[in-house]
Amino acid sequence: MLSRYLPKSLFARAVLIFVVPMVLVQVITTIVFIDNHWQKITSRLASGVAGELAIIAERVEADPASLPTLSQAAASKLGMFINFEPDVVMEKKGKNTDGIWRRFVGITLSRELDKYVGRPHNLAIQSKGEEWAEVDIQLKNGVLKAFVLERRLFTSSSYIFLAWMSLSAFILFTVSIIFLRNQIRPIKRLAVAAERFGRGREVRGFRPQGASEVRRAAQAFIDMKSRINKFIDQRTTLLAGVSHDLRTPLTRIKLGLSFLPESPDVDALKSDVNEMEMMVNAYLDFIRGEGDEPFEDVSLGDMLEAVAEPFRREGHKIEIEKEKNIIIEARKLSVSRCLTNIVKNACRHGGGDVHIKLTEAPHNVTITIDDKGEGIPAEKREDVFKPFYRLEKSSGKAGVGLGMTVARDLIQSQGGEIALSESPYGGLRVELVLPKE
Repeated sequence: MLSRYLPKSLFARAVLIFVVPMVLVQVITTIVFIDNHWQKITSRLASGVAGELAIIAERVEADPASLPTLSQAAASKLGMFINFEPDVVMEKKGKNTDGIWRRFVGITLSRELDKYVGRPHNLAIQSKGEEWAEVDIQLKNGVLKAFVLERRLFTSSSYIFLAWMSLSAFILFTVSIIFLRNQIRPIKRLAVAAERFGRGREVRGFRPQGASEVRRAAQAFIDMKSRINKFIDQRTTLLAGVSHDLRTPLTRIKLGLSFLPESPDVDALKSDVNEMEMMVNAYLDFIRGEGDEPFEDVSLGDMLEAVAEPFRREGHKIEIEKEKNIIIEARKLSVSRCLTNIVKNACRHGGGDVHIKLTEAPHNVTITIDDKGEGIPAEKREDVFKPFYRLEKSSGKAGVGLGMTVARDLIQSQGGEIALSESPYGGLRVELVLPKE
């Protein structure tokens, strides 16, 4: 349940792992500091000011004539200015403060005034450029007004401590982000290299970087890539050699059959030899799909028109629906061969009526090829991708059974997918999905 709300990327999760403990430390440190240091210091400062005001209030209430002497002493010794308004009743009582810290100081000072002065009072601490806190105390014979320097009520070291704590956290966070990016960059490069290799593209300039574990993974990828390429080269060379060597005895057999008199047995042998030659040629076509054809910009709309044109000349009806001429990066010859094989099957088994649709998505393109033939049963659709598998072995329209195998191999080598389903036109639907890049 919680994983649904967590970030998906490794970088974001690493930042979260770093930020959460840091924020918790900051919060706990701030709470402990306010509770054990700032609150106690503020309470003691407020207690001192409240005690001084209590003494002054008692002296002024007992002897108003002593006010000048008290006022001079308070100004010079206590950093406090006092004034007395006789026979005046205070209009309002309570606290008038703004800001988080001044409100907290006001609550503390008011509590201490209640404790030491024990008289009705009004407190005003404003943050609009004022450096004084005004305290009005109701006496029996008037109102005592006192202006106290704010620095006597709380210490500025609190702000300095919190500012340095926040600044140091910001600096540490920034440095950590830089280091995290440097550590994650090799992992991203490894992911990009694996993705490019999976799509059959050339991986150039990739080398192990980063932490030792990432270097080991990168080196393992390089070794795996080398082994896979070597295996593909060996298989390609072997199949190409076998297919090429078979052509020589087939040619001798065809030459020998040409000197024999015509008979049903000779015709059957010629048919078998022709079928074997078709299989060898299909093998060679399959091998050519394993080459190192470079990627280039391919105009799919123009390619579909070029693929359909030969079949149209043979009398097949091929309709192409496209929103625009989409250009992707792919192996041009491989995609053309794949489309040719599929369209050929659609024309051969679909009654010569084929509908092709080209659509575009944010990250890929889809080519849908529909025919109006009999289709393929759902349980046999995966079998048609097997080499030399044919649904109509006795039909003259059947090929050697490598068309769909070659098509899937060519598409998957470029990071694409091919799928078969039932067509809304009544026959078979072949759907090709190719990445844009």
